[in-house]
Amino acid sequence: MRWRLDVCLLLLSLLVGIVLVVATNDNNGTNDTATGDSAAVPLGSAPQLRRLMAWARQHGAIVDGVRVAAVRSTTDDADQAGCIPGEHRGLVAVRDLAAHTEILRIPATIMINIEHAVTSPDVGTLLDRQDLSDLDVFAGFVAFEAAKPEPSFWQPFFDSLPATVPLPMFFSDDDLDELQASPVYQKAVDRKQAMEESFDIVKDALQPRSDGSVVTRERYGWAHGMLRSRSHQVQVRDGQGEWQSAMCLVPLADMMNTVLVEDSVNVECHTDQKTSQRDTVFVCATTTDVAKGQELLTEYITVPEKRTNGIFLQNYGFVPKENPRDAVALKLPKFTEELHVAQRRIVETLRLKGQREAPVGGTSTSDLTPVLFYFRIACMTPSELAIKKDFQFQEPVSMENEFCALGATERLIKSALAKYKTTATEDCAELEQLEDSCQKPAGSATVPGKVLAIELRQREKWTLNQTLSNVQSLRQDFLVEHGKLEERELPLVWDS
Repeated sequence: MRWRLDVCLLLLSLLVGIVLVVATNDNNGTNDTATGDSAAVPLGSAPQLRRLMAWARQHGAIVDGVRVAAVRSTTDDADQAGCIPGEHRGLVAVRDLAAHTEILRIPATIMINIEHAVTSPDVGTLLDRQDLSDLDVFAGFVAFEAAKPEPSFWQPFFDSLPATVPLPMFFSDDDLDELQASPVYQKAVDRKQAMEESFDIVKDALQPRSDGSVVTRERYGWAHGMLRSRSHQVQVRDGQGEWQSAMCLVPLADMMNTVLVEDSVNVECHTDQKTSQRDTVFVCATTTDVAKGQELLTEYITVPEKRTNGIFLQNYGFVPKENPRDAVALKLPKFTEELHVAQRRIVETLRLKGQREAPVGGTSTSDLTPVLFYFRIACMTPSELAIKKDFQFQEPVSMENEFCALGATERLIKSALAKYKTTATEDCAELEQLEDSCQKPAGSATVPGKVLAIELRQREKWTLNQTLSNVQSLRQDFLVEHGKLEERELPLVWDS
């Protein structure tokens, strides 16, 4: 509750131009409690976890210095509201671990990847379908294995997985509508539709099977959710002995949570290509000293620019509380046909014609490089075009051009904010109301889609308002330093 009130105050103060100080989370638990924005999943039963550990070790996995334990997620406010149980699972240290200690060595023999579908006599035929992606085929294989009457080789792993993951593509239509103007809305709708269409193809190809296996819509969706939220990119050898990157489900390694607090990640994972001449081995090791009882945390997204709240919700089913890298992907206005000859050459050479997106967020012009790059081109005059021939628009072209580009950015953000149906105050009130009457199925550990949707749109508006304030401040600095600067007509088609 404390954090949400802080956010509401921040949103309101930002709108009236007050300097903001982001509130920090007060939960600094130790021992078996994770801190920060940990993306935790429900804690499985002790027998299931023991079977998983025994099965993994029996087939060559090495687990050293860690165990599966209850941890406390601070990913979102829903856990504090009682929408999900306070305890989840993660890996914690059972002793003090020095930096560079290997905690997991997972052999290829217990991983699952697309090659298993390729060699499967039951599922391999799906690869002949040109209208199925590799992800669809992979999901078909996982769903088929999990549905077999006889236990799958990977049954101990399947039993350890959560029953659901709250990705927007699984939201009800009502919960999807709560996303309002969020860019995640259309992406979720597209994913949902694509999965429905691919299921019809998979269903016709795989069932009914002679052994009674039935791949249901729910099981196929579950497999898609597990692959999107729990897979790793692993280097594997192909038939020619060459290393290739492949999506893999990696038992035990998939239990590690993440955090967005700076310098809190303490584990890195990679493929051991030095000692595994025949088989791939996936290795996870500490990057710093880890105290006994401390949680082991790893990066979910290696590219910092992609660690946005929208991507975390789309792919992992949670909305971070504090995210210094957050940005909102906004659609840029298209270029019109009314371009200068040199301007047209730039647009065509850089392939900027047509609908594009750019992330909007951050506190400086360097954080806005992608959108300013685009608008600097749109703001070019014939004289500027005559001297700017290197296509390098990461830096300002001229004082007047930069003022114009910032103005276009301001217009883009205002347009995006105007499309949200509710105010920051209304979002806060609605979340408060949900806290008082959080409804979920008995035994469910899933945050309701409505809660996640409101949290995302609330934080997107916070990010956009913060960025808008910074852009307006920069524009004002130009006016103070250089006096009145003329606005320029831009060859862009703006949304109405």
